[in-house]
Amino acid sequence: MTLVEALRAKDKKHLFDSNDNFVVYSTGLLPLDFANGFMAPLSGGRKVPAMGIMGGTFTTIIGVSGTGKTTLADQIAWNIIRPFENGLMIHFDIEKTALKARLDQITGTHEDPRVILNKDNVSIEDVLDTLDAVCEMKEAGGDEYKYVIDKKYWANPDKPTKVYVPTVFILDSLATFNSRNRKEDELEGQTSAGREAGQIGQFYSKCLNKMSKYNVIILVVNHIRAKIDINPYQPSQMQHMMLKPGETLPRGFTPVYLSQNIFRVNGTKGNIYTMEENGFEGFKANIQVMKTKTAFIGSTVNVCFNSEIGFDPIYTLYEFADQAGLISGRNPNLFLKGFDTFKFNRKDFRRRYIDDPDFRHMVMDAISPYLEMMLGSKNGEESAQYLSIDSFKE
Repeated sequence: MTLVEALRAKDKKHLFDSNDNFVVYSTGLLPLDFANGFMAPLSGGRKVPAMGIMGGTFTTIIGVSGTGKTTLADQIAWNIIRPFENGLMIHFDIEKTALKARLDQITGTHEDPRVILNKDNVSIEDVLDTLDAVCEMKEAGGDEYKYVIDKKYWANPDKPTKVYVPTVFILDSLATFNSRNRKEDELEGQTSAGREAGQIGQFYSKCLNKMSKYNVIILVVNHIRAKIDINPYQPSQMQHMMLKPGETLPRGFTPVYLSQNIFRVNGTKGNIYTMEENGFEGFKANIQVMKTKTAFIGSTVNVCFNSEIGFDPIYTLYEFADQAGLISGRNPNLFLKGFDTFKFNRKDFRRRYIDDPDFRHMVMDAISPYLEMMLGSKNGEESAQYLSIDSFKE
C-alpha cells in the first residue's frame, strides 16, 4: 500500500482528497460575465466555461463617487440569490446612505424577506457574527439548504455534487468599515490608519474558510482616493498594477490580494440617455476587469445605467454591440451587421428585445461570437448553451 493509499484509508475528514468542484453565478450583465469568464480545467482533461462570479469568494467593486458601484453590487447580489428559495442577501449600509425603497426598485422586489438592508449592526464584529449565524444555520440544516450544481461542474461526472445555496453580503463601503471598539473622537493618523488596515486584514482572513465551505459571497464596495505620499522622493508601493498614477484604495493591500475579482466602474458620458432618444434617462459607463481568474486582465465592457432600474442588462447588449462595431444604419432604421432585415429604432430596442423572440435571438446570434472571443472559446458548445438561455430576457 502506498503512502497516499494508507493515509486515505484512515482519513475520515477527507484531508487527502482533491476537490475541484466549483460553482459560478451570473452578474446579470452578460458581457461582464464573459469578460470575467475563463475556461476552467477539471479532472480528466475536461474544460468548461466559468462565467460570472465564483461562489464563496470576495469581489471588490471600485470607482469614484457617482458611478453606480453600490447599485452594481445590489444588482449582482440579487441576481445570484434570486433563483433560490433559501438564498439571502444582506446589504450592510456602513455609510448610512442606502434606502430600502431604492434597493427594492433596482432589484424589482417588494418586501422580499431574502433582501435585507442592515443599517445598525455594521461593524467588523457584527458582520463576523452574522457570518457565523448563517454558517451555523446552514451546517445544522444540511441538505435542506443545499442544491445540486450543474453536472458539467462535477469533479466526478457520475456523482452529483451538492453545495449550499448562496448567501451574499454587501459591504458599503470598505473605507468606513471599522471595529465597534473604534474611538469615534480619535483623529485619523498614520498609526490609526495602519491599525484599521490590520483589522480589515484579519476580517478577510477570518472569513475565507467559512465563505468557501458555506458558499457565502462578499461584495465589497471601495472608493478610489487620491494617493498622498509623505516622501515625494520615495513613493509608496502601488496596490495594483492597473490603478492609475496618483490613485489608491483605502484599507491596505489585503483586500486587493484576497479578492477573486476586482471590477472598476467608470462613468464615461453623463446624461447620454434621454426619454426622447432612448425612452429612459441615464448615463453610459464601462466596467473594467482589473482582477480575475482568467489569464487576462484589462477587459472593458460598455454598460448602460438606467436611472430608474440601475444597470440595464438589455440595453447593455446594445452598448456591447455598438462597442463591437456591429450597429449600422441611421436611427430609426438601425440594424446589426449581417442581420439587415431586422430594422429597429434605438428607443424601441429594449421593448423589441423583451417582446419579440425573433429579434431577441437575432441579437444573441449577432453578438455571440464577440462574447466568446472574450472567453477564448469560439463556438464552444458549452458557451453556446449559456448564451441560449431565454431567461436572460426581462
